[in-house]
Amino acid sequence: MKAGESLRVFLGVPLGEAFATDCQFWMTRLRPSWPDVRWVKPAQVHLTLHFFGAITAGQVGEIRDMLTPVIAVHKPLILGIKGLGFFPDAKQPRILWMGLSGDLEKLKKLQRAIEERLRSKAYPIESRDFQPHVTIGRFQTNAPPLKHSEASRFEERPRLPEVQLELCKFERVHLYRSRLTPQGPQYEILETFLLSQK
Repeated sequence: MKAGESLRVFLGVPLGEAFATDCQFWMTRLRPSWPDVRWVKPAQVHLTLHFFGAITAGQVGEIRDMLTPVIAVHKPLILGIKGLGFFPDAKQPRILWMGLSGDLEKLKKLQRAIEERLRSKAYPIESRDFQPHVTIGRFQTNAPPLKHSEASRFEERPRLPEVQLELCKFERVHLYRSRLTPQGPQYEILETFLLSQK
């Protein structure tokens, strides 16, 4: 990895370590209903805390040094999966996501601390509010809207009560490199940040 090389990176919690098998079950169950969805590989499911976009390889060390002390003071997160929904909505879906349960306030506090630190160093920050979710599939760009009979089963932020996975403990945050390929994105861990071990 050369210092001037451009990298597409994001910061995320590796949920696939705990939920890959369950996500595979739900993806298999949902696939017949949404044949135009490109599904995320279960082992790759994650919770994005910040999307950097394109950075140079030389910035990886800077991000590591900047965020290590910020993340280290936050305790591990107890998180579960609960619910299913669409972005932006069920009539024109682009993203199929699973919701989260557990330490959501702690999660939001961690995410705010990360963004405050990045803002102080002039890194771009998204203007929209943080909405914790796990992307499990992306609809093809030209996919038609859902039929009314399908869309009417969901509210603006749909929930399916039967989609509920046990809480698990997460002690790490990764800085991932994302490579876009015809087979879908491939992720490489560039840095690992440990949450507080105290």
